[in-house]
Amino acid sequence: MLRNLMLSTALFALFATGFSPSVQAQELRISGSSTVSGSLMVPHEREIETLAGEQVGVTATGSSHGIKALVAGTADMAMISAPLGAVVASINERDPGAVNGRGLIAHEVGRNQVAFVVHPSNPVRRLNSNQLYDILAGRIANWREVGGVTMPIQIMVEPPGGGVRSAVEDTIEEWGDVLAAESYVQSAPLVITAVSHLPGGLGITSMSHVNGSVDLLETEEPMGQSLYLVTVGQPDRRMTAVIEAARATWRRLEGGNGDS
Repeated sequence: MLRNLMLSTALFALFATGFSPSVQAQELRISGSSTVSGSLMVPHEREIETLAGEQVGVTATGSSHGIKALVAGTADMAMISAPLGAVVASINERDPGAVNGRGLIAHEVGRNQVAFVVHPSNPVRRLNSNQLYDILAGRIANWREVGGVTMPIQIMVEPPGGGVRSAVEDTIEEWGDVLAAESYVQSAPLVITAVSHLPGGLGITSMSHVNGSVDLLETEEPMGQSLYLVTVGQPDRRMTAVIEAARATWRRLEGGNGDS
């Protein structure tokens, strides 16, 4: 009798403090691309959680680190902003055999626009496709050749395997010898910081990272960058709900001019 009374008292105390007899699911751990994180998953996290009916924990570590975390089991989903094959190839190039891409599935949740940016002091505000391709291939090396002042063009872009870079490579197919090692920055968001301090800089980044410290170039041919959530095998019910919620949120953003 006393034992039953103590059990009843304990249960009452648990319910009084908000305990639910059904075990609450842990948040889904999502790690990877700073572009996917910064343009979609973090600023619109509450909307995605509400639509999905799930809690998420988002960490921006870069596409490659996201895939590594997914494969290692320390993340439930990865965020990448380049084709899955390119990300896996980039990882294995640096660390042969580190990741087996077989069994990984990429789910596109949105498509961001590639942005070409310059220092605010640069008078060039527009490049046609031929001019842009010639700069990226190394055939044009000075701003005076495209109507600017006499000043070397310094291209700033993320390293090979990055989402923005991959999107541009899919379009132009050649870089020439224009990209020296010192032109690389660690990630697409840091391109903005670099160009804001380089009067001769031409930055290649994601539209979602552009801010008032640089000026956006008008170009003839928009280049798109796909944003993905990646799972090991087919996603379960909870993951599917988050994927669909992310897609719905991106569609709403696009409807409101939102590469925001």
